[in-house]
Amino acid sequence: MRLIIVHTFLFLHFLGFGAEVNAFDRGLQEANKKNYPAAITAFEEVVKNEPNNISAIHNLGNSYYAVKQYGKSILLYERALKIAPDDAGLIKNIEAANRKLGTEMVWTSPFGTLETILYRVGPNTWVILSFFMSLVFALSLFLFLKRGVKFTLRYPFLLLSFLLLGLFLAAANESYNYLVKHRFGIVTAKKVPVLLNELGELSGTDLKEGTRVEIINQKKNHLEAKLADGKKILLQKDAVELF
Repeated sequence: MRLIIVHTFLFLHFLGFGAEVNAFDRGLQEANKKNYPAAITAFEEVVKNEPNNISAIHNLGNSYYAVKQYGKSILLYERALKIAPDDAGLIKNIEAANRKLGTEMVWTSPFGTLETILYRVGPNTWVILSFFMSLVFALSLFLFLKRGVKFTLRYPFLLLSFLLLGLFLAAANESYNYLVKHRFGIVTAKKVPVLLNELGELSGTDLKEGTRVEIINQKKNHLEAKLADGKKILLQKDAVELF
């Protein structure tokens, strides 16, 4: 058994998993020594290879916070919240970073109640539910087609199972898209200008570091976005980092 474990470790290391583990440990060591630039480099290496590694994302956010790059830390905490929406510590970190930027704010989810429930369940759970519902649908179809089976509710049973299967599959797809697509962005620079038009004319208004915007449309060089108050704005495409 010991030999198998050793061989398994070497095989995983050969595939590259060992590198991520070492980078994460190195990040923790550097953070403990308060060498935060080196910790950032290490944690970014982990996140590059494991985009959903919430521990690495959280620690990367903490490291940026420590070097006073608060907009960047908010971005990382928001990314982590996509994976763990119930993490109260991440929310407190976002609020603390905003206070450092001079903004007293209470964090609120950018999603509605139904979306929050959908995303909290997660794509893996929706896939499992879809699998079991497909079995129920197969059973209902069998009862529907089987001659001689006396089951008075087979018509509504078939219809209901079909509708639920479609609903669960749609929820799994939407939940997956939520993780891989970017609907929101954070201003990570000290400030970015709001544009009047796509010619690049300035409006005279700037967005401050840490501002969250909702992405409406992505063009070649510009972003159409919406602020928390519903106001629509135009930005350079590199003005915000997406999550």
